[in-house]
Amino acid sequence: MRTYKDVLEDGIQLLETAAIEEARLDAWLLLEYTADITRAWYYAHMDDGLDAKTEERYRTLNVYLYRDRIQRCLWKKRFLA
Repeated sequence: MRTYKDVLEDGIQLLETAAIEEARLDAWLLLEYTADITRAWYYAHMDDGLDAKTEERYRTLNVYLYRDRIQRCLWKKRFLA
């Protein structure tokens, strides 16, 4: 089982790869939403294990943002160039 901290760091890295300007904030907001936690709770429990269902939901939303960003960049390059 992966920890909240590990999952958040992976989300940040994925969104930074997609050149999302606010990758850290977006990754945090997605984790906050999917795990239904607060920042204070996170800092008290960041080394606790995250259940598989929540981790999968978080990963799915991150990948969605990543793909959406890539598609927008490609669309702009193709049609606005």
